[in-house]
Amino acid sequence: MGPTVPTRRRPSSSPLNRWAKGTQIRLQTKYLMLFLMLAFLKIRCRRSLAKLLPRLVTKPGSELYATLIATKGLIFVFGEITTKTRIDYQKTIRNTIKDIGYDSSDKGFDYKTCSVQVGIEEQSPDIAQGLKLDQALEKLGAGDQGIMFGYATDETPEYFPLTLQLAHKLNKEMSDSRRNGSLPWLRPDTKTQVTIEYEDDGGAVVPKRVDTVVVSAQHSEYITTEYLRKEILEKVVKKVIPEKYLDDRTIYHVIHPSAL
Repeated sequence: MGPTVPTRRRPSSSPLNRWAKGTQIRLQTKYLMLFLMLAFLKIRCRRSLAKLLPRLVTKPGSELYATLIATKGLIFVFGEITTKTRIDYQKTIRNTIKDIGYDSSDKGFDYKTCSVQVGIEEQSPDIAQGLKLDQALEKLGAGDQGIMFGYATDETPEYFPLTLQLAHKLNKEMSDSRRNGSLPWLRPDTKTQVTIEYEDDGGAVVPKRVDTVVVSAQHSEYITTEYLRKEILEKVVKKVIPEKYLDDRTIYHVIHPSAL
């Protein structure tokens, strides 16, 4: 038997199925690029650490509880890691910063000259014993905790919610445009948020239109806000978001990281 294909139909107990016919709601998703550079350059997501330490996550028996913090010109990696893998932290971190796009002090960060401080120890036995998956459930610790929402849906071929997929693709398009030279004044720090209006269609939650698009993009000092908005709107937003979802009521906010 083949895999079950998820659909937009929700369980009968779902509040979404208790709408009156024709009811509309709006959902939005925000997507942040790996490096956020406001007053300080920050690396705050677990995804960045997974990228910096790729070989750890594939080794059986490895234990990882570490974090990475950055400020201008300085990277700290610290925490508790238990693994038999030999890792060149300096090389891995610098190559990751280079890959992201911070290769010059003119951009606020340079992988060649930044200082990298590593403080890694073996994971505490007290932490490790609470996270062994071969123990009974009642003996397991909570580990890291977070709150999120998501679901499989046929809104997109990837089974991701359309808000997430569009927010992600907007960031990818800006990254590709920076790398291929079509928008060379862009910098790696970009953020996007997409709000979509949905409608109940016999129990199915169907995306109808994009209500709001927010794009924040770091850029060269020689680019004006007006030029930034024009180029991002024409070469990124309208290229990525299908025309059928955009109308004269769609709201666009294209700003630089200071939100001006």
